Amino acid sequence: MKQKGKNPTFFSSILPYVVAVAVAIAVILILKYTMGFVQVSGSSMNPTYYNGDILHGARKFTKSSIKRGTVITFNEKGETLIKRVVALPGEAVSWNNGVLYVDGKMLETTYPEMADGGILDNGVTVTLADDEYFCLGDNRNNSRDSRMFGPVKFSQIDSIIVDEYFKMPR
Repeated sequence: MKQKGKNPTFFSSILPYVVAVAVAIAVILILKYTMGFVQVSGSSMNPTYYNGDILHGARKFTKSSIKRGTVITFNEKGETLIKRVVALPGEAVSWNNGVLYVDGKMLETTYPEMADGGILDNGVTVTLADDEYFCLGDNRNNSRDSRMFGPVKFSQIDSIIVDEYFKMPR
C-alpha cells in the first residue's frame, strides 16, 4: 500500500540551507559597508590607542557627524591612517611655540606640546576648505599627520571610530 502525501524534493530539502547562506551573505555585506574593524598600527595614537588595538569604525557617516575630537581613519597615498580631528572645515589652523591654535584660539588639550609645527612652521596659517579637516595623532611628537601632508579631504575618510573592540594588554 502506497502512502499518500508529498515526497520531499531536492529543492525543499536544501531550502533551509539556502536561506541561511543568503542571510549570512546579507549580514556580511551590510556590516562591510556600514561598519568595520580597524587594527591600530604604530604608536601615533598613544596613549589613547596602542599598536595592535582593534577598533570599531562606522563607514556610513556625514560631514555633520565629524566633530573636533572625532577619531577617523583615512587613506593617505595608499596607506590607512588613524588620527584625531582637531580643526573643521572653514577653520584656520596655526602653531606657535608648541601650541596649536584654531581660529586664533589656543586648542585646549591634554596632549604634549608639539615640538614641530610641520607645514605650520614660521607663522603659517592654513585655512581649511569646506571639505577639509586638520588631523593629528595623539602622540603629537611621534606622528605623521596633517602637519606633514596637509588637510584631509572628506572623500579620503574611510570610517569614524565609534568604539574599542579589543585593546592589547598594557
